Amino acid sequence: MTQYQKNIERVLLSTKKTWTPPPDLTVSEWADQYRTLSPESSAEAGMWKTSRAPYQKGIMDAVNDPKIHTIVFMKSAQVGATEILNNIVAYYIDQDPSPCLVLQPTLQMAQAWSKDRLANMIRDCDRLRAKVKDPRSKDSSNTVLSDHRMQSTAVLCSLVRPTTRSSPHQRLEREGAPAASSLPGP
Repeated sequence: MTQYQKNIERVLLSTKKTWTPPPDLTVSEWADQYRTLSPESSAEAGMWKTSRAPYQKGIMDAVNDPKIHTIVFMKSAQVGATEILNNIVAYYIDQDPSPCLVLQPTLQMAQAWSKDRLANMIRDCDRLRAKVKDPRSKDSSNTVLSDHRMQSTAVLCSLVRPTTRSSPHQRLEREGAPAASSLPGP
């Protein structure tokens, strides 16, 4: 085989790798393969295992069902809802980059989630770290509540200060939402 043929083969392999779509995974499958729990936010740091809390699987996988448009679950405290939310956000950063709006009950909770959960998850998960720019980069569009470092945009806001009404977002995730009657707006 000539050097020219070797170069052509290398280019073709590289092109194939670039254009090969990501594996068709559900959120729980993605989390089991790629998600790393941060030591700051988990009593059991290391690889995520859906089998540790199997009741979370159905909630996470409902996100991938095209027949389901809204997911609501009533829960008690400390049952992994934030980690379900984190897995969903991480899945979309890696598998289907698109605008994502994450709502938290208060501005302080949105800031804390961004700094303590999202940033640590990106830092500790190889697949996310490869797709998200370093937060220390000189990009003025990156703030605690608006993260444009990634191919998909995560915009964080509180339910008491809805400042993103006119922003187009393909995905909406919210945690700890107050009763609908207490939401501001028309």
